[in-house]
Amino acid sequence: MFDIRTPDSHAPGATPQEIFRAELKRTRERRGWTQQQLSDRITELGLSLSRATIAKIETGQRSVLLDEVIAFAVALGVPPSALILGRDSRFIRVTPDLAVHFSAALNWWRGLDPLGPWQRKILRDELGPYVEETEDDRFFYDARPDFEARAEQRLPSVLSLQVLAASAVNFAAFGESLSEVLGPLDTINYALHSLAAYVENEGQMRRGKAIMDREKATTAKKATAKKATAKKATAKKASTTRTTKKIGAKKAGEKAVAGKKSKASTAAEKAAATRATSRSATHNGKRR
Repeated sequence: MFDIRTPDSHAPGATPQEIFRAELKRTRERRGWTQQQLSDRITELGLSLSRATIAKIETGQRSVLLDEVIAFAVALGVPPSALILGRDSRFIRVTPDLAVHFSAALNWWRGLDPLGPWQRKILRDELGPYVEETEDDRFFYDARPDFEARAEQRLPSVLSLQVLAASAVNFAAFGESLSEVLGPLDTINYALHSLAAYVENEGQMRRGKAIMDREKATTAKKATAKKATAKKATAKKASTTRTTKKIGAKKAGEKAVAGKKSKASTAAEKAAATRATSRSATHNGKRR
């Protein structure tokens, strides 16, 4: 059940350490746990904190370490901000000389706004007026998580919706009338329509690019196939030429061999005829 507390639950301008002590005890009691039960749960998470140590933290006799803050939040099942900032609408002394309103501290904790007088990262032309960003502001926003930076890169101004939503919550909580919420809500509505138009335009551009890419790929495929066909034809022609040359060379070789054989045969016949004539002349001479 939601725990309703009066604005004077903490002294005005309480420090996070002071708030933590009170919220730790309050949250533990809302859970219905004793200090020993909380100690046992912390031990299960791998951090050793005795019941006596928890008692000292709750009474301000011992400061709390960052690792212990996280462990307490995990054990109790609440966000760390609930223990460090609490849930009251009040001013918080984030440093000894700097006190800010609870909502500003919470937005700062969530990474929505730097600590300052309602500074908002909103597009001037599309989403309404805003305080001009300083170098410190840009440094603050650059520290956001990588996935948010990717989101902003893919869909510019999408993170402004977080800031606008926080503004609507603040107006609803602290405004004199609920009608004051209409301003941020109208801006959110306009922002959503602008983002929807941007997404649709991006979608059309991507679809167009996809079609062009497919056509380009088809053209490249046809060109590759044409080159392959031409290459095959050239290779076939070269093969035919080589075959023709081989056949011609073979025929020429056969002709040369045949010519040599013919010459040899003619020479042999001629020699035989010469020998026959010689024998005949010799024989006739002997008969005389």
